[in-house]
Amino acid sequence: MLTGWFGEVLPVGLTRGRERPLYAWDTGHGFSLDLIYIPAGEFVYEGRSKAATIERPFWIGRSGVTWRQYAAFCKALGTSEPVRPRFLNVTDDHPVGNVSWNDAKAYCAWARVDLPTETEWEKADWEKTRWEHLHVGEYAALHMNVDWQWCDGMAAAGTRIVRGRRFEDDDGVWDRRSFHKADARLQSVGFRVCLRS
Repeated sequence: MLTGWFGEVLPVGLTRGRERPLYAWDTGHGFSLDLIYIPAGEFVYEGRSKAATIERPFWIGRSGVTWRQYAAFCKALGTSEPVRPRFLNVTDDHPVGNVSWNDAKAYCAWARVDLPTETEWEKADWEKTRWEHLHVGEYAALHMNVDWQWCDGMAAAGTRIVRGRRFEDDDGVWDRRSFHKADARLQSVGFRVCLRS
């Protein structure tokens, strides 16, 4: 039985990464995803006073799924890659955009992970102050092309939740919420993965 950096039991396929607190998830497709451990417990949503609770610990993607990682999925399935923004200097190591919620869920099934729920995304955003390795919220904007991420779960009228921040926002609040249809592909929307114990 393998244990992690914090003594937690690791699921099969997950190992300690190259340095604390990173973990490596074997996708089963010749590459691994960098994850960060998020402990269970209470936290306070940004801008709210009421606490929420995560009952079980989980691991979340260190950053969004990249163009390189998503391209491997497209190649394996024989599908076309999303269109890259023309006016930005987007590299293979930048977070992928122009993927729908349906696309993100298909990738997650292929890589044996899932999308984080909105509460998990928020807990990870709250935990980022503990780990310089965890890139949630403002980190996406540093990559220019993606600053929203799909979450698992429904929003209003059958739409899906996205979390993050828009470039135009100048009030210093990174923690924003919006929603789109599950088949919407937007340049500014990508995703990160989640692994539950």
